[in-house]
Amino acid sequence: MSQNLSDVKDLWGDDRYQDFISHQAVGSFREFIQYLYKEMDRAISNVEENKHYLFRSGEDLITAFIVTFLKGCKIMAEHDSNSNGNPDIKVEWYDYTWLAEAKIVNSNYEAMEGWRQLVNRYSSGSPKQRTGGVLLYLLDGKTTETMKSWREYLSDAENVELHIEECRLNQLCFFSQHENEVSGLYHCIRHMPVNLTFKPTDKSARSSKKHNAN
Repeated sequence: MSQNLSDVKDLWGDDRYQDFISHQAVGSFREFIQYLYKEMDRAISNVEENKHYLFRSGEDLITAFIVTFLKGCKIMAEHDSNSNGNPDIKVEWYDYTWLAEAKIVNSNYEAMEGWRQLVNRYSSGSPKQRTGGVLLYLLDGKTTETMKSWREYLSDAENVELHIEECRLNQLCFFSQHENEVSGLYHCIRHMPVNLTFKPTDKSARSSKKHNAN
């Protein structure tokens, strides 16, 4: 039985209908990136809503969770695929490639290692491979403070001249742009926190903690 857009709206509801329209309307890489970041934020929210299952997991399982969500949004995403090594996330849209590196972060140094891997190893910085993302998996500490500290640390990086921009879609995220040392083109990276801190203090948590101690 064929369906028109009104049928889809009635069947799915307004939110999923808008997502369907957004995906179908993508006509350029710029539009695709906007769609990708919207769905990436939804994927991160989904992880954070399930962090009581994931906070003890390693980077690979958390990243696979995000990639599976993106695939469900009809985004061509792969985990640990090849691109001058094995970036954590590889997304393709026709002949464009978006790469991301994920790190469990306890310090700015660890975040910097992830950023350097992404921009100096995995990405070529070519015209169709000069956007990407850094995912910071946070197990302890406040997201806002951590991202502010990371932003300042990155801005002071030696031998790299960076331009920082706010993210209009998500105030916890930000963009950094720098000149890729190989291609000479500007490389734009979105920095995205994933808060996996899980330290409940309610009665059930206290009882569980006491039980485990015994």
